[in-house]
Amino acid sequence: MSSRAGVYSLRSRFAAAPRVRLFDVACAVALSAILSAGCEPSSSTSSGGAASKAGAKAEASAASAADARCQQLLSSGLDMMKPENLGITAQEQQAVDSLNNWAADCGKSTAVNDPAPKNGNAEAFADLYDLTDIEHVRNCWLVKQLGAGILKSQSTDLDRIVGLFDLCVRTVALLNSSDPVLAQTPYEAMVVGRGTAEDRAWLFGELLRQAGFDSVIVRPKGSSPAKSSGAGSSGAAPRWLVGVLLDKQVYLFDPTLGWPIPSPEDKGTSATVQKPATLAEVAAQDGLLRKLDISADKKYRLRASDLKSVQVEIITSNRYSEPRIKRIESFLAGNRSTTVYAPLADAGGRPGLRSRVESAGGGAWKKEDVAVWEYPDKQIADAHHLEGDAKTLHEAYWLPFEGPVELEFDPKTMHWKVSTGTTFKDLKGGKPGRNQGGGFPGQGDSADRVEVRHDARKQIKSRIAHLQGEYATAVRKYLNVQLDELPPALQLPEDVQERARNYLPADKRPKGNGPLAMETPKREFFMNFRAAEDAKFWMGVCQMQQHEFDLAEDTFNSYLRRYGQGVGTWVVQAAYLRSLCLAESKKFALALVAITQLAQALQESDYRRPSFELMSERWRTARDASKPPTTGSETQLKEKEQPTPARAKAEPANAKPAGNDKTPEKTPSSAGAPSKSSPATPAPSDAKSTAKPKSP
Repeated sequence: MSSRAGVYSLRSRFAAAPRVRLFDVACAVALSAILSAGCEPSSSTSSGGAASKAGAKAEASAASAADARCQQLLSSGLDMMKPENLGITAQEQQAVDSLNNWAADCGKSTAVNDPAPKNGNAEAFADLYDLTDIEHVRNCWLVKQLGAGILKSQSTDLDRIVGLFDLCVRTVALLNSSDPVLAQTPYEAMVVGRGTAEDRAWLFGELLRQAGFDSVIVRPKGSSPAKSSGAGSSGAAPRWLVGVLLDKQVYLFDPTLGWPIPSPEDKGTSATVQKPATLAEVAAQDGLLRKLDISADKKYRLRASDLKSVQVEIITSNRYSEPRIKRIESFLAGNRSTTVYAPLADAGGRPGLRSRVESAGGGAWKKEDVAVWEYPDKQIADAHHLEGDAKTLHEAYWLPFEGPVELEFDPKTMHWKVSTGTTFKDLKGGKPGRNQGGGFPGQGDSADRVEVRHDARKQIKSRIAHLQGEYATAVRKYLNVQLDELPPALQLPEDVQERARNYLPADKRPKGNGPLAMETPKREFFMNFRAAEDAKFWMGVCQMQQHEFDLAEDTFNSYLRRYGQGVGTWVVQAAYLRSLCLAESKKFALALVAITQLAQALQESDYRRPSFELMSERWRTARDASKPPTTGSETQLKEKEQPTPARAKAEPANAKPAGNDKTPEKTPSSAGAPSKSSPATPAPSDAKSTAKPKSP
């Protein structure tokens, strides 16, 4: 219990002591009925039978009332834990209290199949839920919803696994090399959309668990354990992979590259790797890893010999082994179905996670080579105890999700303030008014006004809908968020213009009779600016996940035009996904130009650059494979035009694509984007350019 976050109310902890149990109430009601029956003359057996029936009826009624209350408490708690509710429309502490009230009154009946208490206490079922338990259930729920579309759209287990990996890579963008590393849970990584390679691995493991697959970290034996290596700040890629257990094989994925390790069947002609290699294949054929070499001087960080003897770490957290979590899972069925309990130890004759992993290596590892990955539990603990700069950074990441907000001018203070409540706009051209009294306009006004309610926390609601797979709804909401962006200065209402002129010192009054404007509050300006930027980028991701690649490409182009000159958070990821959209549309020549320019815009030491350089080579192969066969004379002409291998490795960014794409109306601009209005080369914060990024 010492490791648990003690975030629960004293009321919920001690309320069970003085509370009258519903079971006691039922007994009292039954006893009262029996005693009442005993006071009547027993002149016949029928009177005794009637009393017995009355007592049984009262007891059944009390039991029914108890069951109804238990269902209400549990249903209320589970509803509050839904991803679209917890922390948004429902307070976390309310969910904790509701669940603890249920556990105190009703949880005992569900403890029959619980594992034996670790401390030997027979009443361990009464152990209270805390904030981390509630968040665990919410997080599992959201992860299940995030991967549901992939599971439905793919026909084989291996295709589902690869699809979940690609989804993970597109959901969590790797941090810039200069960004500080922040402790966060999978929920925060999903919602904020940025993290380390370890965050990607953890989220990938969570997606796999909801799909019914086990996963591990695979690293060379004797190397340092996989932990928060700070790849985002050090520039060094970690020497470990994610292994997925399927059909007695271990399929390998690299979260830093964002690539599955290519199998022998992979020919390099698809946009991404579709067939991952197994641990056995990689350990036997070093050539599979050499496919990931950039050049003789930039080799992939692992060799086949590194993986002949490995250490594995199970991707899980201690919440999955808690008996109190199992108690909840039995009620998560139907549209609430999700996996929240997956113990390490064997239980009820069923092998636990550790046993499954120990026996699944196919001889690649022994029992003593298996451990539990420490990263998830450490991240959970650290994320709940942020201090100093880490806390400030966390607040900055989450500020856009507090809005966007609307502002109204306060004539009393002569300042802008956040608008709340309901606004009634006059349809006949009158001035908008606010219903200060909290009531509704009279019947005579109802035909002339329309009610407009302020949608609080619109951005987080949009993002959750996106992660739940409600893409059409999310796109519509993201558009509304973009419309709420605030200008640097806001024009004052007409009815305070004159007063504002008199309020200003004479030397600061504007000349002429033009309208007055006041600077937008910095916090609200930044909140709405970042919310609008995020919404623009995520709208493109939604379109991409619906396979609307042309629309997504246009959206990413639009994002880069607006935010690509030093003010954007998603410049690298947007440029990468734009290139990927082109490749998924089989426009490999255009994709090649775009990804090459992105790679060249990053520092040589940037740990993300190898992924883009490898994609450049892959898409060059795919482009060449898509060309129609040429005649002998054409082949001789092509050979004269072919660059040397050294030049092919560094194909200039302004080279015209030689592909046979059927899109003659689009030509690559200087940024590698098929749009005349695209900016020059995107300027991510890690770019080689020494120009300082602009501030919004």
